[in-house]
Parts: sequence; C-alpha cells; structure tokens
Amino acid sequence: MFTRTSIATLTAVIALAATSLLAGAAHASGEEIVSVKVSTRGLDLSSDAGARTMLTRVTRAAREVCGPSPDNRLLDEVAPYRRCVTSTTDRAVAGLANRNVAAANARQYRSGGVALASAR
Repeated sequence: MFTRTSIATLTAVIALAATSLLAGAAHASGEEIVSVKVSTRGLDLSSDAGARTMLTRVTRAAREVCGPSPDNRLLDEVAPYRRCVTSTTDRAVAGLANRNVAAANARQYRSGGVALASAR
C-alpha cells in the first residue's frame, strides 16, 4: 500500500500537470489551479482490478482538475479539455511508478478509451 506521502505526491503530480496545461487560461481568468487528492486506500495495486480502479480514480481526479467537460459541439473547447485530461492522467500515472496502473493506462489508449457500456 501507499503512504500519505505517496498520496500527497500524486496530488502534486495531478495539480502540476493541470497547471502546465491550463496556466494561461487560469491566469487570464484569475482562477486558482485546483488539486485533488487521490487515495489508494483499499486497493491492491498488484492486481489488475486494483490497478484499473486506481486508474479510474486518477482519471476522475484529472477531469475534476481540468474543469467541467465542454459541450461536445464546441470543438475548439473539446480538444484542449481532452488533452488536459489525458496529459494529467498520464503524468499522475507516471508519478505513481506502478507497472500495473501504467499498463491499465496503456490498454485504455489501445482500446480507444474506457468503455462505459457493452453489448452482448
């Protein structure tokens, strides 16, 4: 399991990634950069299920840090938002330095994203 230090480090990575991508927009609008703590509590990151759950938590935190999802019809806003979420997630996963979470993140890209539903 991870210690509080690991959780704080992950928080810093998420905040740093979002800061680097959104600094211009946040600075221009006078908004503060948001950071989100991501807990590893209750997860066994050596298992596939634990790694996938951690990736879900990190991605959710990245979405929160990057701001509200824009309307999909606003293409000039969608692409930067998606880049922010992807980059923030990638940097947070790298900060975890966990092979299983990194592999889950790589699989997510190969499959074209997280499946929200499936048909039988």
